[in-house]
Amino acid sequence: MKKKFTTIGCLSAVLLITLSVQDIVGAERKLKSTSLSEPGEPTETASYDYYEEGREFEGRLRTVEDNSDRETSIVTFHYDNLATQKKVEVTAEGPMRQQYSVTLYIGDNGYAERAEYEYPYTGKSEAITFEYDEAGHLTGTRIVENDETLEYTLTYTSGNLTQVRCIETENGIIEEDYTANLTYTGVPNTGELMFYDTIFGIDLEVLEYTYFAGLLGIASPELPTGVTVRDEDSVETESFVWTLDTDNYPTKLVVGDETMLFTWTDVSGIEEITGETDETPVIYGADGISRTTVGQGLNIIRNADGSTVKILRNR
Repeated sequence: MKKKFTTIGCLSAVLLITLSVQDIVGAERKLKSTSLSEPGEPTETASYDYYEEGREFEGRLRTVEDNSDRETSIVTFHYDNLATQKKVEVTAEGPMRQQYSVTLYIGDNGYAERAEYEYPYTGKSEAITFEYDEAGHLTGTRIVENDETLEYTLTYTSGNLTQVRCIETENGIIEEDYTANLTYTGVPNTGELMFYDTIFGIDLEVLEYTYFAGLLGIASPELPTGVTVRDEDSVETESFVWTLDTDNYPTKLVVGDETMLFTWTDVSGIEEITGETDETPVIYGADGISRTTVGQGLNIIRNADGSTVKILRNR
């Protein structure tokens, strides 16, 4: 086991919000796909499929097609025993080393309180326990594998996840101990994203999609825009740069040299929401005078398609 908190090169303290015209208003949207890219590495993608309206398990996550490490696997959530036994089975089909099976035991709050999973390829098995506060926020996880234990403690302020504490031990000896403090500047989490692994650095092993099945608590009301990670040897600071559409659904996240893109659908899956443009923008200062580059203070950027970008640079 190892920590997987994203620790990529620092960005300046910039909040970026892109506004683009959309034709769909008022539809409840589900995450349709994500892609994660960085220089020199193959792009990793995931496509999400949900049970349709009017069917059993309506709106719940059904499958995820995961394309990573140059291989494809299909992750399927089985809810047949949810009502009677408070269990959800999760399976992954694909190359042998990508296969696994998980049993999620659901608590009275409707969220997973324990997970037990096996990897047929290696014969390895692990167990994870989860804790929540009264509001339904995930507040702790504990992963046990043989003599290794990985514990995360999550702290919230006004509903936002503001601190992640990670302690990894082996044979009772602390191997790793770090704290990540997250900052927020009012970017709304309209799509209710909680990428515990990719964004918050919480290593959930094969359970990275469980939140999107509605089984790992509720989301923070805002998206994080910065993080500071401290351990005994170093302090690292990063910024999260979000692009949102007119309805405040995120379409892009940049962290250092990594880029994550998002597309969205309504519940029926008819519409796809994107917010990207390749046109060269025009930059203005708060005084309305055009600039050649983004400068200190408020920058207003107008794209050829009429969308507006506001960047507030503090330094």
